[in-house]
Amino acid sequence: MPRRWRSCDGADLREAEVSIRDLHEGRRWQLPDGVEEILPPRARRIEAVRRRVLDEFDRWGYELVVPPLIEYLDSLLVAAGSDLDLQTFKVTDQLSGRMMGVRADLTSQTARIDAHTLRQDGPTRLCYSETVLRTRPEGLFGSRTPIRIGAELFGVPGPAGDAEVVSLMVRMLRVAGVCDARGAVHVELGHVAIYRALAGAAGLEARAAADLFDAVQRKALADVDGVLAETGCEGEAARMLRALPTLMGDATVLGRARDELAGAPAEVTAALDELEQADVDRTLATRKRPRVDRRVVHDGEGPVHARGRLREAPVRRRRKVLAHATDAVDLRPGGDHPLFGEDLRVGLGPHASFLIDRK
Repeated sequence: MPRRWRSCDGADLREAEVSIRDLHEGRRWQLPDGVEEILPPRARRIEAVRRRVLDEFDRWGYELVVPPLIEYLDSLLVAAGSDLDLQTFKVTDQLSGRMMGVRADLTSQTARIDAHTLRQDGPTRLCYSETVLRTRPEGLFGSRTPIRIGAELFGVPGPAGDAEVVSLMVRMLRVAGVCDARGAVHVELGHVAIYRALAGAAGLEARAAADLFDAVQRKALADVDGVLAETGCEGEAARMLRALPTLMGDATVLGRARDELAGAPAEVTAALDELEQADVDRTLATRKRPRVDRRVVHDGEGPVHARGRLREAPVRRRRKVLAHATDAVDLRPGGDHPLFGEDLRVGLGPHASFLIDRK
């Protein structure tokens, strides 16, 4: 029998009548685009991977935290880029009237926990395994409610932190079973500060710089030339920007990059020095040693945060890891716990991903 829903005072909550027959016929069970149910046996497989990864985090000394599902925007989006702001669902708190956001990422929440809740002396290692909510899916068939598993290392800047995070990244790939049939991993290192410095020296506006960065990532040389022509960029600055898509290879590519970018700003030289000092080839010399390449500008998806290093580890066909390190804001008063972040995403279909952050 059809039912009409009414509030306690008798006013109609909605005009349409809902019938049990409508529900059984599936007319009202449709989920929003990008929001899926995880059913057996897939749910069991994802949970098994999640448990293995969290156990591995525990063995590495990373402590589990459970950030809140929703927070005030001023703390939720601290040190976040515009992309994350657009991905955040926003609501008004009925108790305080302040704007709140449903978490679309867990990095800033974990940074707040480190800075204002724990405030531990020395390095802090935290991990989490939670669902996030995004306004738009990542990719054509992506989920808006992905599961994120992450580990974040705070207060260990420099090569030591890089070595730990890259080692943990490779270990997580193997624990999760997303390597190829031989257990091989291909790690690629890059540094987006190189592009940012060159684009700034060329005087590119934000929109043109974003379009050019996209073309450089895709190695679309014709598009690179087109953007440079539209902006009127020419001379030595244009030559160095055109060279970026070709600078990829093993450690020897850094020497060629120094030659090609000899007239670049000092930030470029510093970034190349960091890539050279990241001796992950020796750090990752395990029984199944990963292949490590250097890539001056990353060719995968762009970073969410302002600037930083990029790392990518393709595994299997059409599946890869994306990692990027970012110089973020130190949330501790006095700046005694610098945030040098690194994100790692490993897709397990549309529902699950991993993040490994070094802050």
